[in-house]
Amino acid sequence: MVREGLKLLPSIQALERLLSHNLNITEGIIESRVNEAIDRQLQDYYIQEVALDESRVDWNRVKLDAAYRRPPFEQTDKNGRTTH
Repeated sequence: MVREGLKLLPSIQALERLLSHNLNITEGIIESRVNEAIDRQLQDYYIQEVALDESRVDWNRVKLDAAYRRPPFEQTDKNGRTTH
């Protein structure tokens, strides 16, 4: 979301030049407001973040499952159906 917001910054800067008015929207403000929007949605939908104990993850297995398209990394077509 931050990346998409930052893509809009040049348009905002062009608008500022057109209006001869500084809207004072910076990369920092975009990042801050996106994070606030995410936090607000997490609260609105009662979503709780769960900490991941990375030491309990078999990263080699995750990589192999992804490489060989084993669940949950199954290959799907454009309609989301599993392909073989």
